[in-house]
Amino acid sequence: MPFFVTIIQTGDRLTRYKVIPAPSGSLDEGYTEIMPDYSRALGSGVFGSVYGAQTQAVSFVTRGQLPEIMGGVPAASPLAGVRVQIILNDFENFYVIKTGTIVNAADRLNLANEETFFREIYGGIVDLRYLGSTYYLLISKVPGTRLSTYLRGHVLNNCEKLKILLAILAALQKLHQKGIIHGDLHARNILIKVVGEGGDRKYKVHFIDFGFSYRMPGPARYIVDAGYVGHFIPERVLKTVADPIPQADPYHDLYSIAYSLQRSYRFESDLLNSVLGAKISAEDLEHQVIEALCLNEKYYFKFATRTPAEVKAILSINISNELLAGILVKCHIKLQTSLETLMLTNYLLYINKSLVSIRETLKLTVLILVRQQDFLNLC
Repeated sequence: MPFFVTIIQTGDRLTRYKVIPAPSGSLDEGYTEIMPDYSRALGSGVFGSVYGAQTQAVSFVTRGQLPEIMGGVPAASPLAGVRVQIILNDFENFYVIKTGTIVNAADRLNLANEETFFREIYGGIVDLRYLGSTYYLLISKVPGTRLSTYLRGHVLNNCEKLKILLAILAALQKLHQKGIIHGDLHARNILIKVVGEGGDRKYKVHFIDFGFSYRMPGPARYIVDAGYVGHFIPERVLKTVADPIPQADPYHDLYSIAYSLQRSYRFESDLLNSVLGAKISAEDLEHQVIEALCLNEKYYFKFATRTPAEVKAILSINISNELLAGILVKCHIKLQTSLETLMLTNYLLYINKSLVSIRETLKLTVLILVRQQDFLNLC
């Protein structure tokens, strides 16, 4: 529904919003008041702080429309047409206020991004305004707990980690289908909500903080920092301003997720080692390597007519782990091979300590999403 938003300022601080439905734009038709609660911060960071808000619905009726217990009068009463104000308090936190200080033009760009992409993804009331050098961004509260907080407070087995990873990928797939790259995904920008209990427990994921988001196709957002090592994929980290600007790519987000979860929470190594390691034999791995290489055009004539023993001997002499990993990844993507094969390959790369790059291995993770139920059956 379209709406107008006005504000009430007390001193140098925004203290109240009035949200008026369009097209009337009249307070006489009723409105919603949203009051920031600055006594209770929900979070903070380099951008500023996030606060909850209380809401109340203000409407107007005649006394003839009210029940007697609320001051109503009979329809025949001369007071029946008198309008009165009705206020319904709602102390649920349906909205949050992000506020902080603007330092430079980059801050304004990030805030404009946050406003645009949040409105596009979640809708509802979104309002960005400035009072001097201070910004106020009013948005709907997104359900869930920060993934970083949830992981610190819960000891999860590997099957639960798999469920969380799949929920993240499912949410990310929906975002990318809208043509949006989040651009800054890590465990503090992922909200997780638990649905159900015990073996029926599922996870719902939402993303927040879209200040560094961008669209695809199109140029990616990037930083210039020759010494940076972190959750941005290397191609988005320019050494100088003269370096070519990268283009938007879904793997920018996938890289960030994998980097953050592996570095801070050991998701990938724990899953591969504990879940898959108990189910995969050395014979399976050897067979998988041979099959993948034989199906690759470049190596087909070299391996197709040889016995497994001969292929194994050639591998040990002529092909590095890094090259082998790259061949396997390309084969699997082209063939859209089975989930079991994907898992065997991932585990092969893991035990050889030869992950070529997070970017390459994440291509396998994307395919896993298509077969979620099969993946969970490995538990």
